Amino acid sequence: MAALAQAAAAWYGGRIAADVLNAMAAESDEAWRGLYAEIMTLVKLDVSQASQQRPVAYSSSGNPTTARLPEPEKETLITLATEAGALALTEEELLAMAVSRESELQAFFDHIRQRLPGNLIPSSPGSPRDQVTQSLPNRKWAPDRRTRVQFINLVKKYIASLQNPHFRQHTAVRDGFIYYVIFQRIIWLLHTHQGLDMANCLDFWRAINEHFFGTASSLPPVASPLLRQQCRFAWHEDWQDTAVPLYALANLWQIEQLLAQQPDSLPSHQWPTEKWRLLALLRVVVDWDDLRHSLEEMTPVAEASHLYEQPAEEMALALLALLDTDLTAVADILEQWIAGVAFDPQQVIEPQQAALLYQANVDYRRALFHIYKQMDETTKQQQIVSDLIFWARRAGAREESYRWQERLIALYRADGDDRAMAMTFYRQAQQYLRDREFTLAERLAQEGLALANQLQDEPMKEKYGRLLSNISFLAG
Repeated sequence: MAALAQAAAAWYGGRIAADVLNAMAAESDEAWRGLYAEIMTLVKLDVSQASQQRPVAYSSSGNPTTARLPEPEKETLITLATEAGALALTEEELLAMAVSRESELQAFFDHIRQRLPGNLIPSSPGSPRDQVTQSLPNRKWAPDRRTRVQFINLVKKYIASLQNPHFRQHTAVRDGFIYYVIFQRIIWLLHTHQGLDMANCLDFWRAINEHFFGTASSLPPVASPLLRQQCRFAWHEDWQDTAVPLYALANLWQIEQLLAQQPDSLPSHQWPTEKWRLLALLRVVVDWDDLRHSLEEMTPVAEASHLYEQPAEEMALALLALLDTDLTAVADILEQWIAGVAFDPQQVIEPQQAALLYQANVDYRRALFHIYKQMDETTKQQQIVSDLIFWARRAGAREESYRWQERLIALYRADGDDRAMAMTFYRQAQQYLRDREFTLAERLAQEGLALANQLQDEPMKEKYGRLLSNISFLAG
């Protein structure tokens, strides 16, 4: 009950803070600091409580897949919450989630852009910010030293929390996405209000990318207990709804602009790999066509362009260009991840781990297929789709497996490869028969038989004859 009361009080206090921000302007540093403390309660409640607790881990004995999927936690398996578990929330958990919702802080971000406590300082020509963009207003409210340090410490605490297994395990996936967006905003607002120089911005951005997206690791995301829960296509609607892809792309864009002006800020070999891994992960968790359509409409870009003080159209075009950049390099990253998640099902002891590996094999191949589609690599598309049919079925996604079978037939038909199409019809009809989908099995077998007759392939015709006989017997 004490925890319930604390969460309820924090949530109620946050509503008061938002109302105050809408109705008044603080007229002294003391008033602003009091308001800051009240609002920061909303952000720090989950972060600080989780960071102060010890992670919960469960021992696993001798996992044979360790050699294939090396992890720092070689003798530890973190059991992460499932989607169903995230939905079955108690009243206390619902209240705790409410305090981290982005809407509770929106008034704060809108207001602080124009009125941070401290002295009004004109921007100086030739500053690092001016080297990146020339579109900022001439004057900004600069936070006083104490407020600036508080904000910076809060960002550091967030980065530390991303490395905390307990925090990652017990924070709802959607809340993790919201935190990411909030702290991207905090970092940029600090910078534009003379609270953070560009070098520190770069350090914070890279640290967040490293721990949120795993950009510093060559391992597939499923190999990391800290990443494997959120880095799945199963969460793609939440990834997009909470604007994480938009802010991640905007983050890449800002870094690219900085490095174009200050190439010595990073060793030349580091940034490209980090960028490719982030783009590869976005490919895994987001429907790329939906993201492209969203950016073309420019509606979601308006908020981010307001924050970064860039024309919305210019920003949308820049982010759209990022979607098509370095396709071969991003494909290579996905190929490495696919090689890293190859496994023998008989060697995996933990059922949850087997399910994650099956799904990872689907997710990474799905992302790679769409890259090869952009690159118009027909043969590679056919191979990836053939693999997807197998892995989707092993992952228990029967309907998705059917869709990939239909896609493979369409690819062979477009390529004019009747023999490969006839073989695909046969395999798909066999699978429908095993699933007791007799009508579909018979329809595909008849289509395949027609192709076999057209090709005058006698062995294939005999195989189809036996298959149709089995379908008729089992359906009767």
